[in-house]
Amino acid sequence: MTVTRAVVHLGPIKSGTTALSRYLTTAVADRVLPPHIVYPTGELWFGRSGAIVRQRAELERLIEREPDAELTSALAGVGAELRRRGGEHPTALFVIETGGARLDPQRTTEALAPHVDEVVYVVMARPQTTAVTSIVAQRAKMWDGERASLDPRVHIARGDTDIRWLDYDALQAKWMPSAGEHRHIMLPFLEGDQGTFRGIQRLFDALDLGAAPAARGIEGRRIHPTFSREGMQALVDLKNRAHRWAWVPGATARLEARFREAVTVYHASAIGNGVDPSGRPYRPWRFDDAERAWVAEHFRAANERFLATVDRGRFEQEWQQWGREAGVTT
Repeated sequence: MTVTRAVVHLGPIKSGTTALSRYLTTAVADRVLPPHIVYPTGELWFGRSGAIVRQRAELERLIEREPDAELTSALAGVGAELRRRGGEHPTALFVIETGGARLDPQRTTEALAPHVDEVVYVVMARPQTTAVTSIVAQRAKMWDGERASLDPRVHIARGDTDIRWLDYDALQAKWMPSAGEHRHIMLPFLEGDQGTFRGIQRLFDALDLGAAPAARGIEGRRIHPTFSREGMQALVDLKNRAHRWAWVPGATARLEARFREAVTVYHASAIGNGVDPSGRPYRPWRFDDAERAWVAEHFRAANERFLATVDRGRFEQEWQQWGREAGVTT
């Protein structure tokens, strides 16, 4: 009996969503994805963002309104393709970077359920000690009008939405099934999963999809490389200078040009593990021990509740490692 399934990878941010999207896009292009797995793209309507296909923009329409005709038609096409593929459990994978925090479970399920037999939501839980590090780094690399800081306490005090939704206890409660209308799976995303198949294979294992096929240019490649300590501080200084001198005509444009040039230079240094413009050897930036301890303490109570209730399934050892990385006893 064929049972069709839609699996929605809800994120959160900095939990491998871009790497997974690129992997699936490449696997489709190379025709190595097994026939029982559908990654909606091409004739199935979902579009590209650069060289990567993801379904975030399309499915996030559900945040503000009911499914429109275009989205309904696209999802119906995915369901029809799954039935055409046949087999025991044909599965469509969707990747939404911020879905866990922003989407409504009932509305999202109501949009998907008419077209498949089963809906499964997946949250990849990355220990906050590393996830917050990546979010702070991403904020530093983005040109905006905000004052910049590499201190996690500043970002948390500002109420950064992406950091707030690293509360996996709250995410699990939000996406727990009610009245049996959907399933949810929480999976650990561990330090060292970046740029490897390990996290992707863990997702395939949890969904009983078999072995994740190899795809060109994936293994060992970091999509968002870690900048040097010097580089991160240079970007923060330029952003803060622009904030202070925004009232001076032309100052913002000049500083933005210098900022973008610095991003290019320090990105090249990070990729090559080379030498910074100052002549000093590349030294990757990360939180120090005190900052990591502070982040761990901030999330400690939520993590203890989460680890006491999460279904660990076949990943007991990984969850134990997760607890150690998060600074919590499992």
